[in-house]
Amino acid sequence: MADLHKYSVQEALNTVLNTSADALKVDIDNVTLKTEGSDINIEVHTDKAEDSMLMFSHTVKTGSGGTSYVPLVDSDGHLQVDALSSALPSGAATAANQSTIIGHVDGIETLLTAANVDHAAIEVLLTAIDADTDAIKTAVQVLDDWDDSNYANVNINLAGSDAPTGGGAESGALRVTLANDSTGVVSVDDGGGALTVDNGGTFAVQSTLQAGSATVGKLAANSGVDIGDVDVTSTVQPAGFGSIGHGSNTDVSSSTAEVLASSQACKHIDVMAAIANTGIIYVGGSGVTAATGIGLYAGDVYSLDIDNVNDIYVLASVNGEDVQYVYYN
Repeated sequence: MADLHKYSVQEALNTVLNTSADALKVDIDNVTLKTEGSDINIEVHTDKAEDSMLMFSHTVKTGSGGTSYVPLVDSDGHLQVDALSSALPSGAATAANQSTIIGHVDGIETLLTAANVDHAAIEVLLTAIDADTDAIKTAVQVLDDWDDSNYANVNINLAGSDAPTGGGAESGALRVTLANDSTGVVSVDDGGGALTVDNGGTFAVQSTLQAGSATVGKLAANSGVDIGDVDVTSTVQPAGFGSIGHGSNTDVSSSTAEVLASSQACKHIDVMAAIANTGIIYVGGSGVTAATGIGLYAGDVYSLDIDNVNDIYVLASVNGEDVQYVYYN
């Protein structure tokens, strides 16, 4: 045993009760420990297996004036907390807000489904447009490539059926009507057969026969038959038919038909639209219009038998353009 003379009574008692000289072992039921200075620290160590510590919570944070309670834990030692108030901050999620959001999401989903359907339809339409565009491109390239060695293939349709080629019944044959005021040249090939003209047997022929021995046929005596201009090997000109005159009208009006020139007797006349013209000269009688006259582009010539130059009237599509003429008598 340690020497007890150097200890006070309390220290000697502690030494007896404890094997260590600096240890104090005290069994107490209720004790209050006080320290007289901030330089004294008291540490309490407990043993988990043998010791327990009771803690209280107070209804007032200062620890006085309220009620102290022992905190409640479950069998696993989890602290139990009762939430007496759950006021949410402004804008926090609630069941109503969540329902509204769900409704909006459902609406967006519906719109996306409809948009997907529209997208598919647009894709089909664009595919069709692309095919049509390719067809148009091909057609335009064909038109662009036409030249003297490429020709358009055109089918003529009559009353729902293609026009016949070669021989065939008259009811299905292609008919061509020529304007009675035409100044153009029409070439007709009878294919080695007989050419039939369906106009009562009265018609005028204006043509130039090529050199050769072809037989035109025999014309019956008839003072009313006009066979047009023909070249003959010999002729006897009537008296007074040996002179040629000419003139011009250098300011043809585009608003009112005007006489070609002043009175001048003649038997035949050739009328030509001036080569420098940019429009059309219409030739006819005193009431000639653009819809009824013979249209002459620059350099075109119209010939007719007539007894006076002043029987011919002209009208211009462009005001102030010129017309020239040569007459025979």
